[in-house]
Amino acid sequence: MQCPSCRFENMPGLETCGRCGTSLVLATAAIDVHPPRASRAAKRVRQAVPRRLLFQARDAAARAHHAITDSIVEEARIPLPEPGILPRLIVPGWAHLHAGLRIRGWFFLAAYLPLLLIGVTRWGTQLGSIAAGLAFSVHASSVIDILIRQGTVRFPKMMALAFVVSLVLALFIYGPAGWLLARRLAVPIEYAHDAPPFQRDDVVLINRWAYALTSPQRGDVVQFRPNGAARVADPNQRAFHRRLIYEQDELIDRIVGLPGDRVVWDAGKLTINGTPVAWTPLLPKRLPPHLDITVPDGFYLILPTTSIGAADAARPEAYWTFAGLIGRNDILGIAYLRVAPLSRVWLIR
Repeated sequence: MQCPSCRFENMPGLETCGRCGTSLVLATAAIDVHPPRASRAAKRVRQAVPRRLLFQARDAAARAHHAITDSIVEEARIPLPEPGILPRLIVPGWAHLHAGLRIRGWFFLAAYLPLLLIGVTRWGTQLGSIAAGLAFSVHASSVIDILIRQGTVRFPKMMALAFVVSLVLALFIYGPAGWLLARRLAVPIEYAHDAPPFQRDDVVLINRWAYALTSPQRGDVVQFRPNGAARVADPNQRAFHRRLIYEQDELIDRIVGLPGDRVVWDAGKLTINGTPVAWTPLLPKRLPPHLDITVPDGFYLILPTTSIGAADAARPEAYWTFAGLIGRNDILGIAYLRVAPLSRVWLIR
């Protein structure tokens, strides 16, 4: 049997050529030289309907079907990323490094971490807000980039993808983290005027959850409502509370006495229950020469030395006793860090 390709003579019964491997089955197949023809009815239809219009209608229907089904069913579908990619989207660049895109991964990570660090350490300032916003943008860009490069996104427009990614990051990562910082763990307070020992433009961070599980301790520098509450007796021997309202709504000063403590301030030295302590209120020069105060139950002694209108060394001891007694509900949290300006960044002790 001769090969139709290389003309090699093969043994009868072989299916492929022994020299070039060409199939010999087709060479021996019988070819019908009389193919089936169209019926009379089909010929009459072709003569009555122009073939060009028929083909144009068929092609238009195919294009319409493709446009409807592909755009809705296929292009709008978003398959999930690879199992190793999805959990790594929480850190910009991590998914790129896992997928082997090292240059892009290190680029996103190197751009994100400094911005995040500035946003956290400068929290509550204008620079911190700008840095936090840029860190969010870098994170969203890294997620969009890795999804596109994996081919898992079928959105027809990039704006839709960018909106969805930004919304997911804002709702599940940056929104809860921002609320936790701004409302509880790092509440920023910016001073609009000098209020020694703080100055104008100082930004102080307050931890509102500091006493969620513990009680205030001696020496803590806290934020409190400067509405001193004192218990006095009227002629009918009925007790009532008087509220003293200062110029500021909230102050920062040190707790010098717990319920039941006897606090003595004499000649610039502080003694609690007969034991001298090294710390003092934040502005001890505004105190009178001598104070001897016993803290009743349910109150803490916070001498408001940082108050502009209330702190006066000329006021009598009875006034300081009345003004320094603060209820537990009026202590808002611990002041722990001054983050602005850069020349005054320091822990509050």
